[in-house]
Amino acid sequence: EANLIVEPTEILGIVIDEYDIGNHHTLNIYYIGEIKGGEMKAQDDVASLEWFKIEDLPLEGGFPCTTHILKKLKAWYIKKQATS
Repeated sequence: EANLIVEPTEILGIVIDEYDIGNHHTLNIYYIGEIKGGEMKAQDDVASLEWFKIEDLPLEGGFPCTTHILKKLKAWYIKKQATS
């Protein structure tokens, strides 16, 4: 979706969610990773891409589990900063 080559470094979370109306379930695996290459460019299934500072990361929108995992990402980041 972003045209980037990313190397996963750890798993942030695994969440079961529901996609669309009609009882279509998804298993979402969220990773922390490092960008290793590519050029960020929206592909045909994405309208646009943009970077956010972790403090400004919006917590609403997307799948129902989006808020949960973004809060978890912020907590991960804060913990990492405290131990660095």
